[in-house]
Amino acid sequence: NYGFPPEHFSGNNAHISPHTDITDQSFGLFASSEYVFSEQSKITTGIRFSHEYKDLEFSQVGIPEIFYPNIPYDEFGYPIDSVLKKDYNGTAISPLFSYQYKIDDRINSYYTLSRGFKSGGFNTDFVATQDAVALPFDPEFVTNYEVGLKIEDPQNSLRMNLSSFYMDYRDMQVSVYRLNAGFRIMNAASASIRGFEMELNWNPAHDLMIAANFGYASGHFDDYSYVNQEGTRIDLSGEKISSTPENTFGLFFDYSHDLAENITGYMNMEFDYRTSYKNLVTETSPFYKNEARTLINLDLGFDYNAFRVVLWTKNLLDADYTTAKTRDLTLGLKREIHGAPRTMGIRLSYNY
Repeated sequence: NYGFPPEHFSGNNAHISPHTDITDQSFGLFASSEYVFSEQSKITTGIRFSHEYKDLEFSQVGIPEIFYPNIPYDEFGYPIDSVLKKDYNGTAISPLFSYQYKIDDRINSYYTLSRGFKSGGFNTDFVATQDAVALPFDPEFVTNYEVGLKIEDPQNSLRMNLSSFYMDYRDMQVSVYRLNAGFRIMNAASASIRGFEMELNWNPAHDLMIAANFGYASGHFDDYSYVNQEGTRIDLSGEKISSTPENTFGLFFDYSHDLAENITGYMNMEFDYRTSYKNLVTETSPFYKNEARTLINLDLGFDYNAFRVVLWTKNLLDADYTTAKTRDLTLGLKREIHGAPRTMGIRLSYNY
């Protein structure tokens, strides 16, 4: 059982105070099996049954003059000295199939088919109508297809993972903003994400490690439309899924070297890049687009016996970037959240 503390609206004694109590009970059964055909190939299968029950009690002390009513209310809109009670039941079956084939001593291949889900629930932030709470959103289901290779050289100095995937969503949960109603989770009929990932770890020398990763993901709504506050149906089929950068790239260097007896110096440097993306799929204004950014982090330090001293720097180039561009929960004002500027510090530690 848990509750959300009151949230306060602006101005003198004016405030909106939603209160939520949810009891969440879940039950699951799972089984798995593995069949080995030979030293080169095997099949793994599994299945999970999940059931979830949520019991909701909700009330809100609102400000009807700005479209946030007192909840619950009767059929005529008059407040009731009580709580709104609703319940939710959800059931899901999640199968798994995986085939692994060892091509040779260096290369392993695999194919995986799996199904997962994200449970449904209730919208319990600031709400403008009783139905916004009373009508739960449905669970989200995704079927994932993945094929990949795992490569390792005989000296174990080079390791590479390659994978390609396709994710097929049904009833994808989408956060939609509505003026004077805040954010509300709704279900898109269908969506899909396809992409490719690569991970590389290389030890060209005993004191140097280089790691790199690259990801490409293209996500779109296949079938999604909703009715906005003006009663107009908006079709977002074909639009990109929000919060999904199309490309990501990372590079990491770890170098250490003996400087003197019992003294080892080291350097860690990390590059992190991602392309632009937006947080709100229903907003078409360029304002809501987070531009591409590159971050560089650097650690310089040394070990002396059991002591370690590190000079660390985050966002070395002092890049100005945003982590979110969204709307204010109550008034709908535009908001942007910036990432941390360049920060530096010294860390001293002792191992005993």
